Amino acid sequence: MSNTDGNNAGGGNAPEAQSSDATASAPKPAPEQPAPQAAPAEPDAGGVKTPWHLWVIGIVTLLWNAIGAFDFTATQMRLDSYMSQFTQEQLDYFYSFPAWTIISWGVAVWAALLGSLALLLRMGWAVQLFGLSILGIIVTAIYTIGISPMAMNTGQWIFTVLIWAVAIFLFFYARAMKANGVLK
Repeated sequence: MSNTDGNNAGGGNAPEAQSSDATASAPKPAPEQPAPQAAPAEPDAGGVKTPWHLWVIGIVTLLWNAIGAFDFTATQMRLDSYMSQFTQEQLDYFYSFPAWTIISWGVAVWAALLGSLALLLRMGWAVQLFGLSILGIIVTAIYTIGISPMAMNTGQWIFTVLIWAVAIFLFFYARAMKANGVLK
């Protein structure tokens, strides 16, 4: 093969490639190359960029759910420093929970905590964990609201509604993030 500018680019013996002109056979300097640029920011694995709100929601709810897990653990371990904030009537109520209520409460708080962690790690399991947490809340509520309700003041009712709202929000948020390819 020959190059039309007289250089023997293909390495063959074409007549036009052989020239008596010394300048024609001298290698031409390479054109100046621009400096290599840093690679552009690549999207996360799977080609989907993580939205900023996932980090905010993940961190805030990780803290929120850690408080719930601590509350459960401190209550089950009957830590005096924590339990001293409750009246004797409240303590008697908490300590009288049947095993199935304690288990469902534990499932609710620990699944939520793991769900928030899975959300931050962009794992699709966050959806199932938040769903399991809601199931735990429902089973716990069967006892705490339906079978053996404790008298609650307005603040306690508001807090109960907030727990439900956060749990439901997290389930649907994680589901949307999975549908958009953010969670794997």
